[in-house]
Amino acid sequence: MSYKNEEKYHYNNKVEFKKNFTNDVFLSLSDLLVFHSHLFFEELVLALTQISINKITLDYGCGIGTKSAKFASLTNKIIGIDISEKSIEVAKERKIKNAEYFVMDCEKTEFENNKFDLVFDYGTFSSIDISKAVPEIIRIMKPNGSLIAIETYGHNPLMNIKRKINVLLGKRTAWSAQHIMRKKDWEFVSQHFESCKIKYFGTISYLFLPVVKICPEKFRDKLLNNIYTFDEYISNIMLFKKFSFKTVVILSNPIINSKET
Repeated sequence: MSYKNEEKYHYNNKVEFKKNFTNDVFLSLSDLLVFHSHLFFEELVLALTQISINKITLDYGCGIGTKSAKFASLTNKIIGIDISEKSIEVAKERKIKNAEYFVMDCEKTEFENNKFDLVFDYGTFSSIDISKAVPEIIRIMKPNGSLIAIETYGHNPLMNIKRKINVLLGKRTAWSAQHIMRKKDWEFVSQHFESCKIKYFGTISYLFLPVVKICPEKFRDKLLNNIYTFDEYISNIMLFKKFSFKTVVILSNPIINSKET
């Protein structure tokens, strides 16, 4: 089975059994410990979508359209694409104003050149071939466009062990586990843009998982905010960046010479 069919099969099934994923308490607490990275990502997307009401935004690997639903009212038009037919079915059922969804290969889209002002990626890069995807993103972006991405980072040995376990449990495909974004991958992507800014998250936050699990719920928000502050400081120190769990990246102004002719 090709990696594309493997990813499509995995996410088609993930839609069918979505409740099994969301009801897992450990996963919920894990998500809370890196919630500040997701919040930072959303704030960036919201800021750029509100700059101009005429923007056209692409939800790159949109899944069931969760993020599109959040941002659609703030932009002129948002388009979501995904290789999973069942995910697109669910996204369309949301009937979100200003949003359209299509089953499409992210590495070879059907859009014309220079279509999108903003492209956002919510963890799709590990599921595709980045060497094929980046030139395609560049082709369909406007010259002054931006790409905002949130991706897990692949250098932390403990997290890599967890990813291997997730493959065995069927929570992740072997392809995506082996293609988590790493330093060399972000360097490759950044070569195609005039500006690249990376922020790192999750270097030490998971160490607090046992504390968060036993913390009384009424104190949890305050504890998490303190963890976020401490983790954000540690994660952006040069010595510790490599061991971060999440990266949020904003890339602006695609380099024209890199566009396919």
